[in-house]
Amino acid sequence: MLDADEVHKQQERLVIHRRNLAELLRQKALQGSFNVNLALPSEIFNQRSEITKLKTILRQHGISVSDHPDDDDGTKNVFSSVTSVIFPPMNFSRLS
Repeated sequence: MLDADEVHKQQERLVIHRRNLAELLRQKALQGSFNVNLALPSEIFNQRSEITKLKTILRQHGISVSDHPDDDDGTKNVFSSVTSVIFPPMNFSRLS
């Protein structure tokens, strides 16, 4: 179980990553789709990944965390379902 200080640190990190993500999304909107900094999509992905990790950690310890509309771009479920069809889970215990 996380102590109160660690919970506060994780919540602060979540706020920072959400703030970073908001700025990156603002930059992306200002640049337009044909003039995007090549590092921008990767940075957006990294911020969203960190947000997901932090929300998972907090929720696993019973801390309520709200979902922000920018936390996910909506394609996560599509890719995970496509990936599971193309690369189904392997049962390696059968190989021994």
